[in-house]
Amino acid sequence: MTFVQKVLHAATTRGFTGIYYFPDDGAMYTFVQGRVDPMIDRNPDVEKYVKKTNNATLKNVGLAQVYFFGMKGKTQKESTAADIVAFDEYDLMNPEDVDIAEQRVAASEHKIKWRLGNPTFPDTGIDALFKDSDMKYWGMKCPHCNRRNFYLLDNKFDPAWVEQGFLACQKCRKPVDVTAGEWVPFHPGRPRSGYQVSRLFAKNADILKIFTDSRRSVFTQNFYNRTLGLAWTDTQTRVTPEHVLKMCGLFPMPTMATGCSAGIDVNPVDGHRLVISRPGTDRLRDIVHLGVYTSLDDMYEPLRRFDVKRWVIDAQPDKEGAMKMAKAFRGKGWLCYYQDNRKGPYDWKDEDRTVTVDRTQSLDASHRILRDSLLGLPARTGMVEDFANECSNLVRVLEKNEKTGATTARWVELVATKRTDFRHAFNYDVLAGGYAAGETPAKQSSGILIPPNIRDLMKKEWR
Repeated sequence: MTFVQKVLHAATTRGFTGIYYFPDDGAMYTFVQGRVDPMIDRNPDVEKYVKKTNNATLKNVGLAQVYFFGMKGKTQKESTAADIVAFDEYDLMNPEDVDIAEQRVAASEHKIKWRLGNPTFPDTGIDALFKDSDMKYWGMKCPHCNRRNFYLLDNKFDPAWVEQGFLACQKCRKPVDVTAGEWVPFHPGRPRSGYQVSRLFAKNADILKIFTDSRRSVFTQNFYNRTLGLAWTDTQTRVTPEHVLKMCGLFPMPTMATGCSAGIDVNPVDGHRLVISRPGTDRLRDIVHLGVYTSLDDMYEPLRRFDVKRWVIDAQPDKEGAMKMAKAFRGKGWLCYYQDNRKGPYDWKDEDRTVTVDRTQSLDASHRILRDSLLGLPARTGMVEDFANECSNLVRVLEKNEKTGATTARWVELVATKRTDFRHAFNYDVLAGGYAAGETPAKQSSGILIPPNIRDLMKKEWR
């Protein structure tokens, strides 16, 4: 509502045309009719500037206009010029749609852009924009000990702040007046202005409920995003590049090996990714080769040099090239088809050299190897860093069907503009590694055969 009033104020006092975007039309109509219209009706100083002929999508304010649009329609994103664009619930919007909508201010001399919303995952969406800003935090001076309190600076929550039923000073633990504070930029001078807002700092916040919610770990994502105003993830849903790079050893990538498996992700535009691994001694798998190749034909040599017994390749988008490779290696290669909501074990078909797997199930299995640090990597190089970054760009989300109430897990790209090719190549390698280890297609359901010496390293929930 603060930003709605800012848009209306700019239209009234400066004649700026503004567009206020929502993720979809449903959210827009609900917000305008339930929040914006009543605010105008109750405020004579605003109402006198807004003409009575207005509807939900358009408010004529003085000599200017303020539009309220859902992000879905092409016309709404492309046909209206403006001086201000505001995006509400930024992380729920398609980045490509936002990019198109931002062009509405291209011809304006002001080009004002506001983004607001609940963060979701670290380093993406609104969280990434905030970290690139001057990063203003709400600082409150304790009236008892004069300590200046800045909460949530390290994206962590301490229950001791609220366990007494009030927001407590970080030093003396006595009540802090949330209204007696100021915005303090931690990176002054940066061109973008950003604010971290939390329900902790609301004057009428239910502190006892915040404390109770902090103990309900099943809702951790929602608690961090919507109550604290913080981005959040953990190793159950995503691995960070730092987590993957901790698996690096001291020795460089070997030039050859024996008894290996491999995974190939096909990308004719940006290069095909190849991951080759072998059974580890103290870990489940050791990666012995990572490569990016412009042609599938270029992979023939490393597949032979590393004595790859089984490999799995993405069946799309170059089925002809993948089948050509499978024929050249005479029974060592398999074309993989991802399938959503597939029931039962993986479907290996010897006659046509294909394997069909549930996408989420297979990525869950390979994620556990990364999550539990059961993978050995060679010494850190640029290629290994690329592998770590691309593995970190997949995140597991839960999607709720609004009609049935059923919840479905799905792996999605964290940042649409970053790659995940090595992550999928690793997933195909895990499929191939399980099959090469002797597991028969009829018994294989996870793509992973766990050697006896590794079982003690596994967490209870995986066993």
